[in-house]
Amino acid sequence: MHSNRTNADVLSGNAVLTRDFPLPGIGGKYLPYQNAHFSFQLTLQAKTVFGQVLHAGSDPTLNASKNFVRIGPRVGITVFGETGIFAGWSASAMYEDQEVLQGQFKSVARFDSTLAYTMPGQEFWSLQLKYVDGRNLDTLERLQQISLGVGLKY
Repeated sequence: MHSNRTNADVLSGNAVLTRDFPLPGIGGKYLPYQNAHFSFQLTLQAKTVFGQVLHAGSDPTLNASKNFVRIGPRVGITVFGETGIFAGWSASAMYEDQEVLQGQFKSVARFDSTLAYTMPGQEFWSLQLKYVDGRNLDTLERLQQISLGVGLKY
């Protein structure tokens, strides 16, 4: 990954463990009853991020340690609108908190929240409003941003 802001280059990877639980809505979409207005999905994961700083650029936090390993939980919920005026809408929130085993900081956290609308009959197009607060999990840059986008799936 390359950071345009700090001109840093980081090579990273991650391993994610997602467990299937025998409870409704964990790991898969759950509709509480037929013709319900909303369904939901809970995400419970364990995530490990590892990597090497190839070039720290102007970021002093990347100069201190060239290799990094972090591990921690990733939890989230997504609510899907199913019928009527809610059809096509979804809202999600995801939180990660990683303990640093090797590298900078004691822990690294990130919160993502998204509100999306997929147009009925146009499943490949969507509008999305996204909020991010925390750190970029590769470059450790501090993020606090709101973005509005149009999506195309193919």
